[in-house]
Amino acid sequence: MGESNNIKAISTSKKVENNKEEVYQSFAEYVKAKRKMLADKSCEEVMSTRELATSLGISYEMFRKVLNLNKPTKHRDCIIAICLVVGMNAEETNIALNKYPNMYMLNEADDRDKLFIEMLEKNSRDVQPYRRVTIEEINTELYNNGFTNLDIIHHRKAVASKEKSKKKINIDNFFTDTTISTDILFGDQYGSLATQYSRDRLCCKSHMVIKDVKKRKVHRLSVVNNFNSLTGLEFHKEDQLCCYNSLQETGVFKIFFVELSRLVKTETNRLLSILNDTKNYIERISAKIKNDSLCVFAETFNYEVPEYSEYYFYESIGSNVSLLVYEKSEFMHRYMSDQDYKNTYLKYDNKVLKCYSSFEALEKEIETTKIEQKMLLQIRLHSFRHLRELSESLKDDLANRKEFIRRLDYIYDDCDRVCEFFKVEKEFECEFDGENMIATVDAVEFVLPDGDRVNISLQDLYDAFELGFNDIQEVCRVKKKIGSIKGILD
Repeated sequence: MGESNNIKAISTSKKVENNKEEVYQSFAEYVKAKRKMLADKSCEEVMSTRELATSLGISYEMFRKVLNLNKPTKHRDCIIAICLVVGMNAEETNIALNKYPNMYMLNEADDRDKLFIEMLEKNSRDVQPYRRVTIEEINTELYNNGFTNLDIIHHRKAVASKEKSKKKINIDNFFTDTTISTDILFGDQYGSLATQYSRDRLCCKSHMVIKDVKKRKVHRLSVVNNFNSLTGLEFHKEDQLCCYNSLQETGVFKIFFVELSRLVKTETNRLLSILNDTKNYIERISAKIKNDSLCVFAETFNYEVPEYSEYYFYESIGSNVSLLVYEKSEFMHRYMSDQDYKNTYLKYDNKVLKCYSSFEALEKEIETTKIEQKMLLQIRLHSFRHLRELSESLKDDLANRKEFIRRLDYIYDDCDRVCEFFKVEKEFECEFDGENMIATVDAVEFVLPDGDRVNISLQDLYDAFELGFNDIQEVCRVKKKIGSIKGILD
């Protein structure tokens, strides 16, 4: 399976545009075409609709309605299963999902989808003799990797809400009651721009009460994902707490932990998707250190004409200003470090629709453009001016210490802990008074790579921490260049 780690989620809309023949095919026609390709590949007769229904465990009449959209299924697993059985790859599966109503494409950020992508690519390779994959083989692969079986069709009533959902299932002799909940810290406890949109404010939990009907025992299982660590698996049995590092360690309770883990992953991805889109916040603004300068950036969405799906991103670094129109929300990509964003969302595929180097450039375009385009350009100009006002106001608040990129007294009880943050505890000869860190040196002279020397005081470290500096090298370079840490606010 490691061979397919480089498979990416395909942007179906772009792929379809490049294949006019596939554009005009319905979902049923597309599946039929792929069945013919599978027959050529496997040197067998074309799989009939009845055979395909049987392989999926669905009645022929029901499957015909699902296939022809007379009674569309809500089960995405059903569509993925069809694609696997008829030998599609990940790219073709995304096209199929796009043709079916209310189905979203494969997403590498979702671990279960990532496994599907690997299975689809492995399934579609030209291996001779070609053998059709079965639902049983797919379910075995899912189970071995800690995921639930394919949810192709069932008649249970599902109850769901954004924050809480419950369901009851019977498995063998166990009766279970499952709950998933979301904990969100309201407001920012650190009063800092750097933590205002942190994913660590979100926490997903799923709990299950298991009643062993025969033995008359009650067990409590829980799975927690707080983004700071791997998913926690806890098992409470007769007032004892057991913690597991993996699903494989959970023994006979694995099937229950698999379900809880799936619920947590689904809820986690939902929350991360909301966090990654400024449309859910109306507008957002923040600041950070970039290229040894203060970078203030802000974003909003074109709510006046949402059909254009335009996000307006404003960035100010020193005297340089950028006005960018994006296809998707850009804010979190700039807000997080590149590595954190990659670890969270796995990929970055945003597109710049338009770039302006100044407000004057945009105003000039408004003067020379056609009348039918003027309204959109004026909306852009109005939005960018508004974002500039927000940015200038934030700069003033940072200078007057009304806002902080990192608020020192909120984050650390002992302010000298900044020495540990910048990894200069030895240089400032830090000691501990109980749990508090105390620097016994007020200033240290650092030698730069070019041989120059710069004096960094403890107050410089306080200021650098609050202004968002990330390492001592940044602190030294800025102090040498402009004479003071607060000089980046000028």
